[in-house]
Amino acid sequence: MIIPQPPPLRPGPSWLRSPCRFRGRTWPAALLALLVLLLWSRFAEPASPRTVTVEQIPKPPAGAWTVDVTGTLPAAVRAEIDRIARAVREQGRGELAVVVIGSTGGTPHRSFATLLANVWGVGSAERDDGVLILAALDDRAIEIVLGLGLDSPAEIQISREIVDREMIPRFRAGDPAGGIRAGAEAVARRLFKADLRYGGSSGNAGGGGTW
Repeated sequence: MIIPQPPPLRPGPSWLRSPCRFRGRTWPAALLALLVLLLWSRFAEPASPRTVTVEQIPKPPAGAWTVDVTGTLPAAVRAEIDRIARAVREQGRGELAVVVIGSTGGTPHRSFATLLANVWGVGSAERDDGVLILAALDDRAIEIVLGLGLDSPAEIQISREIVDREMIPRFRAGDPAGGIRAGAEAVARRLFKADLRYGGSSGNAGGGGTW
């Protein structure tokens, strides 16, 4: 089981918009309303075309723990995250999944990540030792959800520190791939206590078996 965690942490402020001010003579109310509508339709941000539902996100294949439906992560970064997750699993520390999407379409990110982790069955059913990292790039949001076996106050605090110190600075610097990789490595080291010098076996051995 994955339990809800505190409110989502976002890697940056929302886009700021300056208020519009009209100068000159007073416009008739109807014309002014029409102008506002035209301006809004011209400049308003459309809904993200990369909105997905939990059901639309494909499970990673055997031997992989990373899903990126946006194409943001280079192949080398995906391979490194999978190596990290494989080491966690093969050392018996738990299970780590990393998911990159565009937008949840207004669904709260914490709820979205929690549902996805439960649907996939991340972690051992006996130990509840799964962790899922969700990055919703168009929403500028990051979530780390923890299984019941990893949700002590100390571990929750560590997950917050990972978002704040390892991930958000890289996102703000325009390096989302680096932020996601750094987050995965920090989760493996600090939450799972995995030895990442041990990279796990090559190929598909043992990966994704509980999903």
